[in-house]
This record gives sequence, structure tokens and C-alpha cells, in this order.
Amino acid sequence: MTPQTPKRPHDTGNRPLEVLQLGLLAAYAIYYLWLAFGTPIELVVNGTIDDSYYYLEVARNLAAGLGSTFDGTAELTNGYHPLWMGLLVPLYALVHDPELGLRCALLISGAFGTGMLLILRRVLNRAVGKWGGTVMLVLFAWPRFFGLTQNVLETALLLFLYAWIFRLFVSGRLDSTHRRVGLGLLLGLAMLARLDTVFLIFSVGCWVVWEWGRGRTLWRALSVDHSGGEPPTSSQRPLASSWGRFRSHLPLACAAIPVLPYLVWNLVVFHHLQPVSGAMKTSFPDPGIHLRPFRDFPEYLILILVALGISLWGLSRASSRYTRGLWVFSFAALLHAVYTAVFMVWAVDRWHFALLVFLGLTALPVLGQRILDRLPSPVAWTGIGVAIVGAVAVQFYSFGLRHGRYQADTYAVSIWVRDHVPSDAVLAATDSGVLAYFSERSTVNLDGLINSFDYLEILRRGNGAVETYLRRKGVGYLLDQVAYDLDDVLSGTYESRRIRIAYKPGSRIAAEFIVRPEDEVYRRNTLCRRDLGSAQVEPNAIILYRIQP
Repeated sequence: MTPQTPKRPHDTGNRPLEVLQLGLLAAYAIYYLWLAFGTPIELVVNGTIDDSYYYLEVARNLAAGLGSTFDGTAELTNGYHPLWMGLLVPLYALVHDPELGLRCALLISGAFGTGMLLILRRVLNRAVGKWGGTVMLVLFAWPRFFGLTQNVLETALLLFLYAWIFRLFVSGRLDSTHRRVGLGLLLGLAMLARLDTVFLIFSVGCWVVWEWGRGRTLWRALSVDHSGGEPPTSSQRPLASSWGRFRSHLPLACAAIPVLPYLVWNLVVFHHLQPVSGAMKTSFPDPGIHLRPFRDFPEYLILILVALGISLWGLSRASSRYTRGLWVFSFAALLHAVYTAVFMVWAVDRWHFALLVFLGLTALPVLGQRILDRLPSPVAWTGIGVAIVGAVAVQFYSFGLRHGRYQADTYAVSIWVRDHVPSDAVLAATDSGVLAYFSERSTVNLDGLINSFDYLEILRRGNGAVETYLRRKGVGYLLDQVAYDLDDVLSGTYESRRIRIAYKPGSRIAAEFIVRPEDEVYRRNTLCRRDLGSAQVEPNAIILYRIQP
């Protein structure tokens, strides 16, 4: 019989803690529902990411039978992760109203977020303690964590799958063939949810090799928990047979089952294995030093240190199943962080660090459990109460930041375009998701993240190639959304201005357009936040120009 994790002093049979946890879960579920259907559309838009609408627009075009295209033409794109897209297409086959579609997608994201919390609560309560489960639920309120389940990107789905995989690791029931097949399929689905899950699959493979070196298989190691006693001697450890070692690879082989069709589609249709959005962001195989993401999000450096500590701690023979599960995710997070620093050139945002976020939700509560275990019960409860009040305050502050983001102004411009610009007009913009989705006009994305590989080559080439491409597409309008610090543009007294299109991996200008006040079709002067987390609003103007590339 598998030894059980020792009971914790404060939370043994602690019914009030369970009630508190259920209350927190209910609060999150109600909050998700309210964010999706209880707030004005402008605040819904301001709570999302422009990249989210790349998914929604392509899903709408797929549901309409136009194919995997963003601008609604024959130019196909694979600039997205396929599993989340596969869930959105049936939604848009049923829902044709853009606002309702967005709200439903937001609710689906919230459902996955709630599902993740349910799984992790169960795992933590059993393997760590009920204080740990409570700490996780409170910790999740931090906007860096909660916000990833409300951006309408693939992250909520990914975190849900990570929780499911982690539960299998911690359960210790991976000795049967069908469970290993199930784990492999889950790993494959997680990779389809976000392709950098390949680092997690590689981490599992590294653990297999490590266990071979110790005469066991990974799954036997995960089936035995030594946290409550002495580790076995070498004579007690069962050696991995040749068949056992072969079966150790079964989850890795099964992970390929859902992934291979997607890779084949990429190779046949686009002649590349990776999506175009990935090709636009990375310098691979040419290394460099790209530390901006860690300067922008320094809190992730703390989680990297946590991952490093667990990667060393988890290799101990006496480590528990929970620690071994943490090790697999920690090592994967470290690999991903190194890859990011060496190869990711631009467009790296907080949702790229889902592995670190998941690690924070599963590792930090262990520390919380140990601290609260050592405190008198009234003090521990007081600490949790203060933390809950802080969580509510942080969420209140985070929601307040939605007021003043410029995406609501872009939404207003898009509605004007929908009502006043001819239906056959073709628009162009960088950060073009909101514009394309709500204007319901064919829109060319100028930064290349949701275009074809042909456009990627056009950006690389420059020297008039972009202008030729836009003429061929019939682009007649250009939206510019950034006019901070340009006093003459804000006042409308400028004679001309240059709008540049960059090829970001090469850090050079691929094209530029000269526009004048008489080219303005519509403008919206506003006060908005330059950055998502900024507390200060600044003058800005969102201007639609008529152009002839």
C-alpha cells in the first residue's frame, strides 16, 4: 500500500477551512460570470488582449467556411495554437453576434479557470494540507495569475490541462498502461493548447532518463512516496526491466498522437512546422540575449528561483510524489525561461510564462502550509483573513485599471467603421484584432503575427515589398492607435507624419507611410493608459487614414 502523506496539525478534519475554500471557489465562479455578462462591452474589451481577437476573428472565418484566414481572403494563416481555436469554431458556428461571441468565449475561459482551481484544491488538500489549498485559492487572486484566465487567449485552457497532468503525477497511479496512455494524450493536448508545452514533455523525458540511471522507471518512482519515511535501499528498489523501460516511453509516444496531425498540416500547407507567429518572435537558431521580458515582469524572476530550488530538491531519493511532480514542471519552466532569454526577440508577454504561473500556484502554497502549521490557529486564521481582504483589494484595483485603456476607444472607432465605411473596404493596422473583429471589415495585420509566411518574407525583404503587397490586397484605410507625446498630431496641426511598419526580428523598418491631416477619415482623441498597469492616463489619438500604398 502506498504510504500516505502525514496529517497536518491544524487542518485535520477542519470543516471551516473546507467551507472557506468552497466560498472562495463560488466567489471566483460568480466573478467570472459577472465579468463576462455583467459589465459594459467597453470594459470587457479593455479587460482582454488585442491578440485575443486574432483567435476570435479566425474562428469566425473558419465557422463561416472561409478557411484559416484572418483577413477573410485566400491568404491562410497558422498564427495561433490549435486546441483553443478548435473550441472557438463551434461557438462561432452558433453565435454570430460579435459581442455575444466575445462574452461567451470569456465565460468559457472562466470555466477552465474554475476547473483548474477545483483540481488543484483537491490535490493540495490531500498532498499538502487544507491550509495549502486555501493559500492557493487566495494566491490566485493576484492579477498576474487570475488575469491569465481572463484574456480570452489559450492560457486558461492550458492551465486547466496542466492541473490535470499534475494531478496524475501526484496521484501515484501511473503504473498501468491505460493511465500512461491517458497521461500521454493529456501532454499532447496541452502541447496543442500551447506549443511551448514541448518543454514539459522534454522534462518528462529527462526524468525518465534520470530514473533509468537509478535503476527504476519514472512511473514506479511516482508510485512510491517516501515523504513519510526512509528511502529504500538499493536492494529494495525494483529494477526497471527492458519492458518496463520501454513502457516508460509510452506517455511520450502517446503525446505525439494528437500533435502529429497538426504538425503534418503545418508542413503540407505552410511548409513549416511552427506557426508564423512563432517564427515572427524568435531568432532560433541564432542565439542572443533578450532579457526585456524579465525586466518587464520581474516577479517571474522570483518564480524562476523557486523553479531552480525545486529542480535541485526534487532529485532527492527521499522526495515525495508531490515534489517529483513539481520537479517536472520546474525543470520545464527553467528550460522555457532559458529559451525565452536566448531566442525570443519580441512580443513576449505575461501569458507566455504559464509554466511559471502554474508553478507559483502549486509550490508557494507548500510554503504557506508550513508557515501556517507552525502558527497558533487564531493567528493562522487572522493571516488568511488579511490575505483575503488584500486579494479583494487587488482585484478591485485591477478592475479599475480597465477604465482608460485605449482598446475601448479602438472598439468605438471599429463600430464607426462598421457603420460608415463600405462593406468591401480593406483596412490595415498593427495590433489589428479589435478593429477586424468589431468592424467586420477585411483587415490586414501589419505586424505579421497572424499573416502567412509569404508576408513574413515580404517584411524581411522591405524595399517597397510591403507597399506592393498592400496594393495587391486592395488596402484603402490605415488605422494608427498610438500618438502619445506627438503634440502636433494630437492637436491636428501637423503637416505630415510617418507611420512605420517594422520587421521586429531584424529590428529594422520594413515600410513607412506618409500621411497628412487631409487623409484623416475619422479620429478619436482620448485620455488613456499607455501601459496596462499604468495608473496615469495620457493624451492619445486613434486615427483612421485613407491611404494609397
